[in-house]
Amino acid sequence: MTSVFASSKARAADFVLDFDGLYFSDATSAANKSSESATLYSAFAGFGVDKNNFYQLGWNYSNHTTNSVDAATTIGYAATEMGPEAIMYLNKDRNWRVSLAYDLQANANYTYTGATTEKWEGSALNADIGYQYRWDSDLSIGLRLNYSLDSYSQSVVGSTTTAESYSKTIIYPSLALTLEM
Repeated sequence: MTSVFASSKARAADFVLDFDGLYFSDATSAANKSSESATLYSAFAGFGVDKNNFYQLGWNYSNHTTNSVDAATTIGYAATEMGPEAIMYLNKDRNWRVSLAYDLQANANYTYTGATTEKWEGSALNADIGYQYRWDSDLSIGLRLNYSLDSYSQSVVGSTTTAESYSKTIIYPSLALTLEM
């Protein structure tokens, strides 16, 4: 038991894998039934760029799926995003961290009851702040507060492409698992 808590200091890592996510569901059964659900997750693969591993650079992949049903109306949103991400630890024990990802590619399917599915294309900005509990020198678990802003510049319906200015903002907490090797 003492070995688990004795190794609170982390070492420099050559390679980092990180995953965080949240699943949420809510349903109301009344005269007008309604429900909300969301599956939100992101993954990071990268490496430490300094001796103490306070700074990490790599590639981010995110998936945000939300579904809203109100009586006879359904709105669905499913986005995948990817791009470079930078992570910075804020204290010497490397517990507090912030990250920023600029997803160069963001693609979403937007559905609305009775309408043809729209394919949105654009970019996204994702940021988080969180606390990592160091289980040992290689593994940590954490809690994060995430912010995602997706900006879409065009919509594709069938073979028709239209210039648009759509956006989707999501703020959510998540659980995280980080492996540093």
